Amino acid sequence: MAVNGEQRGKGSLQNKTALVTGSSSGIGRAICLAYAAEGAYMVCADLNPLPRKESSSIKDSSKATHEIVTSSFPSEQAGKDRAIFVTCDTGDAKNVEAAVKAAADTYGRLDIMVNCAGVSAVARLPAPALIHETPEEIYDLDMRVNAKGTKSVAVGYGPHRIHVNSINPGFIDTPMVEDTAGSDPEKFYEMVKSKHPWDRLGYAEEIAKAAVFLAGDGASFITGHNLLVDGGYTAQ
Repeated sequence: MAVNGEQRGKGSLQNKTALVTGSSSGIGRAICLAYAAEGAYMVCADLNPLPRKESSSIKDSSKATHEIVTSSFPSEQAGKDRAIFVTCDTGDAKNVEAAVKAAADTYGRLDIMVNCAGVSAVARLPAPALIHETPEEIYDLDMRVNAKGTKSVAVGYGPHRIHVNSINPGFIDTPMVEDTAGSDPEKFYEMVKSKHPWDRLGYAEEIAKAAVFLAGDGASFITGHNLLVDGGYTAQ
């Protein structure tokens, strides 16, 4: 495959189909690009195709993820783009079912699902609050997206040879972390960096590399695993 004038070999995810929620920015966007670079066809799922805000952590924020994937990694399947976008609210089961159906209808298969959609609803509050001080609608939004959208199913689906793993990222340079920085972002980032042995935040692309590994043949005997990618934050 030739991309930007350079010849690419067959990637580790060649001709597989992947569905990624939360695809429009941050970690989800990075995973879509990394998977496509390894040969996968992408179903990019989110509430909107474009990033919800301008951010220095997002390249080409004026372009939708599926558009970048399609232009950067030409399809090898006649009449099909390398990526499509589907509107999806992960707190709504019917939305998720529709996204899966879109993958099957478009590419005839679904090999990989990545639930990367998430919100930091508490960041909408003017100041950090204890749970009893948190408005119910804010708490409900956090639970609806962050908790309802993820379940531990590794044991139950093991006999079907379906791998179920999770990536536990540390502080990553994404719009969601920006949202939590408060009124003094510089002070916040200096504090966060000081808590890491490498004295920096992680990058979305570093999480995407871990996601590529877990989706590939190198993880053939790995399931039910929580992979920490946090720059040593929890090792201290």
